[in-house]
Amino acid sequence: QGQGFDIDLVKLVSDAVSIPVIASSGAGAVEHFSEVFEKTNASAALAAGIFHRKE
Repeated sequence: QGQGFDIDLVKLVSDAVSIPVIASSGAGAVEHFSEVFEKTNASAALAAGIFHRKE
């Protein structure tokens, strides 16, 4: 948790389907959001966990 999104998995899924994909679980830093959008075709990314951790 908090180590970033699973970029390989999000890319695999977002490249394989024609519906919007939401990256979920893993965000621990603001940089994780830019990484998931730069490296995948994800339409959105969840941010809930980043607000619950004391990092």
